[in-house]
Amino acid sequence: MNLSYEFNRITNLLNNNKFENVIKVCEKLIKKKIENTEVYNFYGLAHQKLGMYEKSISNFNTSVKLEKNNYLYDYLLNNL
Repeated sequence: MNLSYEFNRITNLLNNNKFENVIKVCEKLIKKKIENTEVYNFYGLAHQKLGMYEKSISNFNTSVKLEKNNYLYDYLLNNL
């Protein structure tokens, strides 16, 4: 699986306000056991845009927990 392709696809969906589609793509990736900070961040953003704040917070918390290099840590905390 090419995660770079999937991230570009998700970004395009977010930019076009297709939040339900973002959720579907993220759920597919999560089902495939892809534990990735960015996947959960996208997942959280989509839920946030749809007003599903509890799910959004849960996704952002998972994203923060998965971030090992602190590379995105401040960005992720900002989303949370």
